[in-house]
Amino acid sequence: MFGPSLYIGGMAGGAVGLLTQLILRHSDTHPEAFALVGMGAVFAGVVRAPVTSIIIIFEMTGNYALILPLMVANITSYAVASRLNPTPIYDALLLQDNIHLPHAEHESLSRLRVGAAMCHPVVAVPGELTVEKVISYVHLRQATGRGAGPGLVREEQSRSGQGGARPLRSERWRGREAHPSFTCG
Repeated sequence: MFGPSLYIGGMAGGAVGLLTQLILRHSDTHPEAFALVGMGAVFAGVVRAPVTSIIIIFEMTGNYALILPLMVANITSYAVASRLNPTPIYDALLLQDNIHLPHAEHESLSRLRVGAAMCHPVVAVPGELTVEKVISYVHLRQATGRGAGPGLVREEQSRSGQGGARPLRSERWRGREAHPSFTCG
């Protein structure tokens, strides 16, 4: 998407610049400036990223003299492309490959309760338990609806507030899969 859109935009912009120079017969018309604006406009329309397009042109040229025509062309290109096809190109490519990404829910944080954002409590277990017994204990808690919690800590660590979290990997070494959210401190 990147290279072809810049190439097509550059060629189209350069052609418009040459035609403007021929029709208006102005020697001070610069087709290369039209090419740069065309590159930015086509990229902004295809990718739907007008600000990114402006930054790319600035990075390429190191000159801010084209800011106004570039901004006008980018916003116009973005508006026309959005009107003609509301689905951006990268979203269309995902849909073409039958990949459907869930959209983020727009729930206001001002209405979100702290309890809804919290995780299940951490389950404290004695440090001398084997991994197999801990897994059985967690499965029992899940089966009874009391939840397993996102992590496991030793009882003495939960009282003192110490301990980090590291995955229970010993079950994997034995060829068995532990629950992916089991951690211990």
